[in-house]
Amino acid sequence: MTPEQAARSLGEELASSPELTELMRCEKAYAADSAAQALVKSAQDAGARIQELQKAGKKLELAEAKRIAEVQANLDSCRVVQQLVASQKAYEAMVQRLNGVVQSVGEEKLKKG
Repeated sequence: MTPEQAARSLGEELASSPELTELMRCEKAYAADSAAQALVKSAQDAGARIQELQKAGKKLELAEAKRIAEVQANLDSCRVVQQLVASQKAYEAMVQRLNGVVQSVGEEKLKKG
C-alpha cells in the first residue's frame, strides 16, 4: 500500500469518526444561529480592541472592560458556541493522537534502521 493509499484509507475512516460527525453537526448548528455568530463577532471585536489598546500603550477604561466582560459572559453561556468549541477540541485531540502514532511508527522504523 502506498502512503497515498494509506492516507486515503485513513481519511475515509476519519470521515465516519464520531469526532468529525459531531464537529460537522455543531458547525451546521452554528451556521444556522445568527445570534451565536453575532456573539463570536462581538468577542473578536473586543479582542481586537484590547490588542489595539495594548499596542498603543493605553489601558482599558472601566466601561469598556465591563462591556467586554459582558460579551465574554454571553459567549460563555451560548450553548451553540460552547458545543462547537468542544467538538473542535475533541477533533483536534483525535488528530493529535493520530499524528503521534504516525510519528512514533516513523521513529521506530528509524531506530531499527
